[in-house]
Amino acid sequence: MKFCMTIGSMAIWATTHLLAASPIESRLHGEATEISPLLYRDDAPFFQAGHSRFKLDPDQIYAIAKAQLHARSLSNQARPEFFADLFARLKKEFPFLRENPWTINNYYGATGHLKVLYASASEYLIIYGSDIGVRGQTGRYGMDIRTIVLEGEHRTQLEKDPLALHIHHSGDRLFLPKGEQKIYALDGWILECGQGRVWTTFPNVIWFNDWHNTWDQMKFAMQSMF
Repeated sequence: MKFCMTIGSMAIWATTHLLAASPIESRLHGEATEISPLLYRDDAPFFQAGHSRFKLDPDQIYAIAKAQLHARSLSNQARPEFFADLFARLKKEFPFLRENPWTINNYYGATGHLKVLYASASEYLIIYGSDIGVRGQTGRYGMDIRTIVLEGEHRTQLEKDPLALHIHHSGDRLFLPKGEQKIYALDGWILECGQGRVWTTFPNVIWFNDWHNTWDQMKFAMQSMF
């Protein structure tokens, strides 16, 4: 789903502007806005073929996460070791990932722990969650957001269908097309990949005056790029 911003908002806004002078990033960013949204369904394709302009492949990310979840179920692995092994497997496939320190992210009233694995002007990959629960609204953005539940329960209600409750557990995946939003409750942890106009998530620091965490997330996002 989407916990609602993701790389700490202003962090991505700053990264995007720093990269604006790059013709390559500008071209990638321009192409990223052309993604056509899919209808929300549990069986919706997790990745749209033909969008190889992105460095991240959500289908491969999902396959890696599922394999690691299966391995965890066989070994009764504790969470710290599970996250460490998951990151190692992801980094083997995507060598440009970085395991940054945890920060706290506050957005649209939803507060949780956030670890940036990768961030650019047009895509990101993060781990996000909390053991005490996260409640809030996703917001509406110019990007597609794909989520894998790693642990716990993730409940959502769509703006276009508020009477239906969607409940997801470990191993389930969710898709939020660009331009749509929903409310959610997360009691657990997710792996989230956003692709498109990442800079549309920037208001965090303005709304919540959370300069310390925003600076940390900005720093980690920029480190992913250089």
